[in-house]
Amino acid sequence: MAEDYLTQGIAAAKAGNKQNARILLAKAIRSAPNDERTWGWFYTVCENDKERIKCLGEILRINPNHKQARTLYDNLTRTPMPILEVLPQNSPSKSMPRQPLPSLPQKRKKSSTSILSLILALILICVCGLVYNSFSNRSTQSSQSSQPNQSNQSDQSYKPGIHRISGNNWFGCTDREYFKEIVGYAVDQDNQAFQQALAAGIYSGICILFNNGETVYLTDTAIFSGLVRIRRQGETQEYWTNIEAIK
Repeated sequence: MAEDYLTQGIAAAKAGNKQNARILLAKAIRSAPNDERTWGWFYTVCENDKERIKCLGEILRINPNHKQARTLYDNLTRTPMPILEVLPQNSPSKSMPRQPLPSLPQKRKKSSTSILSLILALILICVCGLVYNSFSNRSTQSSQSSQPNQSNQSDQSYKPGIHRISGNNWFGCTDREYFKEIVGYAVDQDNQAFQQALAAGIYSGICILFNNGETVYLTDTAIFSGLVRIRRQGETQEYWTNIEAIK
């Protein structure tokens, strides 16, 4: 499955379909987070230096001896100027061979990159766990009173314009199907799958966490599916989320 997503993601990247490539490669990362080829290809479709640093950090976590990734990582973290050179887009798998790592002494000091990646991963897992608990509780409450909610929602006005996020631990995704996939894990009460999918989405920039009370703009509705598409104030990127997330 991961190899299929990777192959499709590479094809989309080569075809210039950046957004589709990001979605497919994010799914490949979720299925095989220790495949440096996937992180290398995602590097080629990153939208900012923060994403590039993340990808390079993961490559170095998997393969600390990767010289090209180390050079690019050092350049990006030492200066805010964008790096013009990128990993070769014609064949990242060749530029990043999956060579076995040499045996390292157990007392060898871990690189700061690996430690930072581990800390960020632990924090993100904890956050995703909180989101799951909150989201799961909302789903349970909604299912127990589905009929009243349907009548109440039909009376509410979800018109395009200014709204606010109602409550904590709401998230959104640029890809509607990916959002529905994550929600499906919550409905199935599969905590681990939910956390992995949401973490992969946040890592790749496909998903974000909203802040309680923040201003958003409603741009599209799919009321019968219970979803709306919104964007943050001052931003152009739009995200699909639950209709209950806004007020």
